[in-house]
Amino acid sequence: MNSRTRRIQQLAAVGFLSLTTLALGLGCDPIETPIGTLGRVTADENCYSPEQNLEIAYEANAQGCTCGPSDPDICRLDQEGREVALVCNDDHWEAVEDGPCDALQPAPSCEVLESSPIGSSTDIVLRNQLGVPVFVGLPPGCTARTLEFESADGMTFHSERPNCTASCNDPCSSGECGACPDVEMVLLPAGAEHVVSWPGFQYSVVDVPAGCGPFPECTDACVRNDAPVGLHTVRTQAYRCVATESAACACPFGSPLDACETQVVGLDLANPEWTVDAVVDLSNDARVELSFTSE
Repeated sequence: MNSRTRRIQQLAAVGFLSLTTLALGLGCDPIETPIGTLGRVTADENCYSPEQNLEIAYEANAQGCTCGPSDPDICRLDQEGREVALVCNDDHWEAVEDGPCDALQPAPSCEVLESSPIGSSTDIVLRNQLGVPVFVGLPPGCTARTLEFESADGMTFHSERPNCTASCNDPCSSGECGACPDVEMVLLPAGAEHVVSWPGFQYSVVDVPAGCGPFPECTDACVRNDAPVGLHTVRTQAYRCVATESAACACPFGSPLDACETQVVGLDLANPEWTVDAVVDLSNDARVELSFTSE
């Protein structure tokens, strides 16, 4: 073996020459090799590869460096921290919009859409000790929003589902939408009482994270059920009922002391005449009373 051949072998052994160059140096025919190029800087300084010029990979007319069949798809960051997804296609690196970088993206967290277990129920007893019939409720709303709850940190919720809002369990069902013909409230005759059974959960409107379920094709927000715990202030308000020729201050069925939900027309909803509240432990209290009195 002459010195030239020995030198070629030494260079190939440390990775400076490819097997093809070694073969040529020894006077042999070039051979096909499956060895990849990942980890090597190519002699072409103008092309892009996992090791160089990543910042130009997505530019028009940018050329990928040569690669081998054993080179895996790879996701790298360029100098500005942007992800560059590279695949070996037809012996050249190609920058693609998806692929290897997608596997690095965390799955969307959809836990915000999950309802919590229902807590214990509480009966809220409304008593009318004013001597006059009243409408009870918290407008506006297409249904009687009878109660409002406020936590110690000032967060409020209502005991009825917001109108025209999809459930997180059924995102493509938007609920009742459109204009409300009239406001519905509870008509509470003098001396009567009305029990509102709070079922142990509240309605919370949440934004839907991208990639969760059939969103946002149906909606970008939905209502989930939460079970609040601890001390809350529960309140409601009342409006004096004035009988007219078309509307009496009595429910159309039952005894004179029966309460009912009924439509309200022509009532100044911005100015309730009475407001009552009480502190309730939603974790333990099974019953609490709210009494309207003249005192």
